[in-house]
Amino acid sequence: MVNKHVARDLAGREADTFDLEHLERRSLAQFSYLEPGSVRHIYLYHHSQGHKALFGLFIPSQRKASVFVLDTVRSNQMPNLTNLYAAERSALLEKTSEELLPPEKHTFEVRAENDAKAISRALQRILLNYKEERRGPTLIAVQSNWELQRLAAALPVLEEFPVVPVHVVDEISYNVLDWQRHGARRMIRHYLNLDSCLSQAFDMARYRNIIIHLFYRHSRSPYNSSGS
Repeated sequence: MVNKHVARDLAGREADTFDLEHLERRSLAQFSYLEPGSVRHIYLYHHSQGHKALFGLFIPSQRKASVFVLDTVRSNQMPNLTNLYAAERSALLEKTSEELLPPEKHTFEVRAENDAKAISRALQRILLNYKEERRGPTLIAVQSNWELQRLAAALPVLEEFPVVPVHVVDEISYNVLDWQRHGARRMIRHYLNLDSCLSQAFDMARYRNIIIHLFYRHSRSPYNSSGS
């Protein structure tokens, strides 16, 4: 927990961030940690191959997602993501429980770009707006085939949130004509499995008595999966 003297000072300044050095260790017998529903999460998916890339920013609490396609030309060949999400969620619901899935209905906004910086600016704007709305403690689960440091250089706003890297081997080729369709399905499947992944990660963090994003900083996730 945050040192009580520092907490009083932060409250007086209406600040919503603090330095890690201000944390004091408490046992789980004294305080519960990461109770269900206590922390919101956002999912940032990114996969890049050559001049092509796919970005997806999912905000479960708002039931919406912003998807960006990067290619040498602005070409939006995405399938209907609302229908795709509904179909993939229904299929997964037959194998898992409702509470381990994101909300049923999402609104998808798709945008095609040929400039990576334009996508970075758009993602920055969405996350900054979310932060300014003060919606409570929120972490960002990041799945990217880039190193986190490289991604954060393109998206400095990531420094404003606790970040939990999701280490998943995403074996997919964008060197096919309908790469957007294949990429979209893979992205949505990863998102649908995120709650289950985070639930296990929280359990591990409680067991080791360590802050969740520090746990991921020092160890690779045990939930690697190539998917299909």
